[in-house]
Amino acid sequence: MRLLLFVFVVLLSAPLVFADAQDEKFAALPPGTPVIGSRGTDEFRLSGTGGRLESVEVSGQPFTRAARVTTLARMEAPYQFQISTGNTAPVKKGDILLAVFWVRAVVQQPASAEARTEFCFELGREPYSKMAVRPTDLTTQWQKIYVPFVSTLDLAAGQAGIHFRAGYDPQTIEIGGVRVIDYGTGVKYGDLPVTAQSYAGRDAAAPWRKAAADRIEQNRKGDLTVVVLDANRKPVPGARVTVRMKRHAYGFGSAVDARQLLASGPDAEKYRAVIVQNFNKVVIENHLKWILWEHDRDTGPRAVTWLREHGIEVRGHCLVWPAKKDMPRSIVELYAKPEALRKAVTDHIADELGALRGQCVEWDVMNEPFSNHEIQNVLAGLDPKGPRIEAAAGAAFIAEWFKAARAADPLAKLDINDYSILSTGGTDFAHQDYYERTIRSLIERGAPVQGIGMQSHFGAELTPIPRLLEVLDRFAKLGLPIQSTEHDIDNWDEQIAADYTRDFMTAFFSHPATIGIITWGFWEKAHWIPSAAYYRKDWTLRPVGEVWRDLVFKQWWTNADGLTDASGIFKTRGFLGDYEIGVEIGGAKKVAPAKLGKVGTRVEIVAGR
Repeated sequence: MRLLLFVFVVLLSAPLVFADAQDEKFAALPPGTPVIGSRGTDEFRLSGTGGRLESVEVSGQPFTRAARVTTLARMEAPYQFQISTGNTAPVKKGDILLAVFWVRAVVQQPASAEARTEFCFELGREPYSKMAVRPTDLTTQWQKIYVPFVSTLDLAAGQAGIHFRAGYDPQTIEIGGVRVIDYGTGVKYGDLPVTAQSYAGRDAAAPWRKAAADRIEQNRKGDLTVVVLDANRKPVPGARVTVRMKRHAYGFGSAVDARQLLASGPDAEKYRAVIVQNFNKVVIENHLKWILWEHDRDTGPRAVTWLREHGIEVRGHCLVWPAKKDMPRSIVELYAKPEALRKAVTDHIADELGALRGQCVEWDVMNEPFSNHEIQNVLAGLDPKGPRIEAAAGAAFIAEWFKAARAADPLAKLDINDYSILSTGGTDFAHQDYYERTIRSLIERGAPVQGIGMQSHFGAELTPIPRLLEVLDRFAKLGLPIQSTEHDIDNWDEQIAADYTRDFMTAFFSHPATIGIITWGFWEKAHWIPSAAYYRKDWTLRPVGEVWRDLVFKQWWTNADGLTDASGIFKTRGFLGDYEIGVEIGGAKKVAPAKLGKVGTRVEIVAGR
């Protein structure tokens, strides 16, 4: 996963309300303190070379001038072409703020390239901690947008970056009437107006739902036949049969904090109990990463042992994350000695996998090749901080790491992992293209890459469900299993977080190329984004957690009861996984285990044996 500072990213998706009700809320607020200059959009300046900025006159609106932004070419990331200004007044941590602005497209875009912009309020320097992010799809009609948010930092005047992103497909948009107001702590967050936002595919009648249900029936279920015989192997009609699912074949898991897992006290006990109750696969969040492995070779392995003792599969994360901030200092110091660096990487892989050989079912060998490529650059004779190495050239070195991992652990499945493949609206084409080229190059080089990890961290821009399925179709053509390795939604609106989790999980589970969904933590007090956790601090479930449990243990869980027919047979169809089959004849009971696979399973139970 990406180690970022905690950010309060706003996703506005409250239930639909009339705009005039929001205007009434706005009118009832006190004046507050303006955070940008009085000239509105004329305060903004253009950054990037992907188009132009003009100031134009506007009529019929509560403002007379607007910024017209023309995008001529799509950027790798939307922030590479944007208009920006800074805050003219200081902002304190905990202050309640409100952004208000109007936006529209000058001309209607085709459906395949909708006009859009994204409002962002962030720290204006690294690590660019974000306090508000609000994407908006535009039509030719002016839309008034309200974005409430909370400052997570103390900001002196000029320290904030206030942006409208525009690095999308070619478009011409206008932005007007921009205000950012600081209300301090004198108002309640809930008193601020909110402009609703949703995502394509949320509707209960959305066409994708029926197709997904059909795929789930076809790909995630099998036929179970129970045959009950007497001691002479003759059929027993009328025998009572109970079918009880015990474990999914599909991976439903979470990242866990190894220290919390091994701690003592009531919360630690509850933490362990929730893991056992909810997950059949777990990834150690941090304590198997190289930078921690260098200093602590005890905590991670002890956590792995505990999980395996409780019948939970373990993913290893991750062997190589090639950025300065994510590697031991001793490795970064080898940048001037490429051959020594090359050996140090393969030595580390052999060391860690040798120590944990046979204990992890999967390993992320390489994490985030698109953004983290310092080692690959160095080994290719390039500046480690320079532009990213071309995908095929980088894959030459990544292939060596996969081969070293295979030598160190012949049984573990070896994966590659990256972010922004399914998220960011499904439109991070540069990231998707690079990831696909990297994987294809690894396959061509004979690297034992066996799985594709897609992190699935969602923020303000929720990917339309049909688009998400398109991306999965694209990567499925590579012929490798796909896993959602780090799913979560950073969203103050609990209902849309729950709805999107339901729809994301349903679409993902339905796709035949996928093998698992792993959430990146589950408890608010041990989660990198506390507001995204399934369980609150007091262990009550948020709506998003209720969705997880409803899908995994109700909608996609099979329990069945019935009597054998005249041939001593009871049939049912169930979700793939492990089962316990019970048979009762004349008060005598017998129980047998069964594993239901996609091709179906036939279980014979002989009474009296």
